[in-house]
Amino acid sequence: MVGDAWPKGPDQIVFDTAVNSGTGRAPQIMGTAIGVATRNPQELAALAFRSADTVGIVKRACARRASFYRSPASAAA
Repeated sequence: MVGDAWPKGPDQIVFDTAVNSGTGRAPQIMGTAIGVATRNPQELAALAFRSADTVGIVKRACARRASFYRSPASAAA
């Protein structure tokens, strides 16, 4: 997850998610936030740059991440 590859806003969420949830979880959360099935970090970053809704991406990623943190399964991980 290369932070410089992401637009401002989503870059902070990618970094924080990768640090706190792991580099495997960050692409999952960002893919869901962007609305695509790919989990390739470079593709996700390119799609985020093309999106006019970076604020929406951040909001959806934060909601998804919060949902993950609240889930009982994350406590065991």
